[in-house]
Amino acid sequence: MDRVTIHGRSYPFLSGGTTIRITDTALPFLAFLARNFPAEVNKALGHIGWWLRGEMQEAVYRDAPPSGGMWPSLSMIQRLRTLDDLKGAFKSPATHAFGKLVKALGYRRDKRLMMVQVGWLSKASAFRAAILQKGFSTRVTPRMRRFFAAAGLGIPSGRIESPARDLINPVFTANRREIGRRIERKVGEYLNNTGRKFGRGA
Repeated sequence: MDRVTIHGRSYPFLSGGTTIRITDTALPFLAFLARNFPAEVNKALGHIGWWLRGEMQEAVYRDAPPSGGMWPSLSMIQRLRTLDDLKGAFKSPATHAFGKLVKALGYRRDKRLMMVQVGWLSKASAFRAAILQKGFSTRVTPRMRRFFAAAGLGIPSGRIESPARDLINPVFTANRREIGRRIERKVGEYLNNTGRKFGRGA
C-alpha cells in the first residue's frame, strides 16, 4: 500500500481507490472544524466523495488523466472488443478502456471515523481496475490467431498489449489541494444555511 499526502498529512492510497480522513493531526483549521462541527464536516466529506468520483469518471471518458497528456489509444482489437466476440459475448464498440468499471466508481462515507472512501469499493471491481491501471498483456493462442484471420483483422504478434492507464493516483494528486479548500467552503455554506434557518425561526 502506498501513501499520498494532503497539505502535509499522509493518507493511505489503495489500488482500488483512496481514503480521506480528518483527524486531530490534520491542518489546525480542519482539525478545529472536525472537533466543533462534526456533522457539517461529515456532510462536506460526502460532497468530496461525490466530486472526486465525478472527476475520475470524467478522466475515463476523456481518455486522459488530469495530470496532462493522453492515455494510449485503444487498439482496433480493443475498440471492436474482438476478444469478447471470441468468448461468445458480442459487445458494442468500446469508447474507453475501463468499460463498465467506470460506472462502478463510487464513494462511501463513514461518519464515525469521519472519512470517505472514493474509487472501486468492491474487491472484484478494485482487482480488475488495478490490472487495467497497471497494464497487462494477453498471449495470442492458435485459436485466437484463427479467429483474427477469419475476421480479417490480421494476425497480431505473440502478445496483445494493454498499456498502463493510471487513474486514481493522478486524479487524487491533481485535486489534493482543492480537497481542503472544498471542505472548508462547504462547512461554511452549511453553517450559513443553518444560521439563516435559525434567523427565520426567531
